[in-house]
Amino acid sequence: MYEILVLFVLLILILVAIYFLRKAMRYTTDKVRKNNKVQKKTYKRKVGFRTTRKNIQKAFSKYLLPLLIETKNLKFKKFAIIDKIKAKGDITEDVKVYNETVSQLRKKRNKAANKVFKVANESIKYINVMDLHGLLVSDAIQIAVTKLRMLQTNPKVKVVTFSCGVGKHNSIGVSMILKSLVRYLINNGVPFYKNVNNGFVSVQIAKYEGTFPTKETIRKITPDYIEKLKSRFVEEESEDNEEDVDYGQSDDEYELALEGVDDKVEKNENEEMNEEENNKFGEDVDTDNLEDGYTFS
Repeated sequence: MYEILVLFVLLILILVAIYFLRKAMRYTTDKVRKNNKVQKKTYKRKVGFRTTRKNIQKAFSKYLLPLLIETKNLKFKKFAIIDKIKAKGDITEDVKVYNETVSQLRKKRNKAANKVFKVANESIKYINVMDLHGLLVSDAIQIAVTKLRMLQTNPKVKVVTFSCGVGKHNSIGVSMILKSLVRYLINNGVPFYKNVNNGFVSVQIAKYEGTFPTKETIRKITPDYIEKLKSRFVEEESEDNEEDVDYGQSDDEYELALEGVDDKVEKNENEEMNEEENNKFGEDVDTDNLEDGYTFS
């Protein structure tokens, strides 16, 4: 009798184990199918996005905001090097230290940006739909390009859609990520279409046979850049030109759009936007001065 009871208990345990094993296998299979699902119809954001946005904001404050401050401080080091070039001083060691700092900051920025991106996309079930909210502009473009390069080899993916925001929370009134992504696509001849009212950019990846060039988040000081500055300073001396040197704000302008943008940039952007129809961009809009703004629309 005792042996029968033991066998009965073992049988129950085996059946329970089989049940949970099959359930785990089904969960894994469903997850794989979910992660490989391709959105074919027009993507629409769900109501739950408002809750997601709060999580994105928390992730930005935790991971990217400290690095944004660190990046702004790096800008002043570059200014000091440029002044030293103008004074014809030795910048060898300064450039070496600066570029090493850039390399370290790039890695930290990339790691932090991916964490924010993960939070923004945790509720999206399609591999060809991505949300770029909560990222610095250059980080957003870098992630977008990385994803495009990955999906380019997937025959099932015809179109990749990026949610960039509409610019409700900045002084310009237009998403800086959307503008920069559009500029990148135009410069590289990538076919796309956009919905400015909803803040979406859809890349027609199946119609593009070229490669997607990578774009660094922070640029190093290269020998070519130094020579270019030296040549400019020589020209200024010979022409007695008192015009201030361009300190490279296209690389080093970092601000939170939530707090407003630089007045000069804002003025230029508003002038450009007034020349276009409502909710449209001209293809010649220069977004370099917004290289590292922050959009959270």
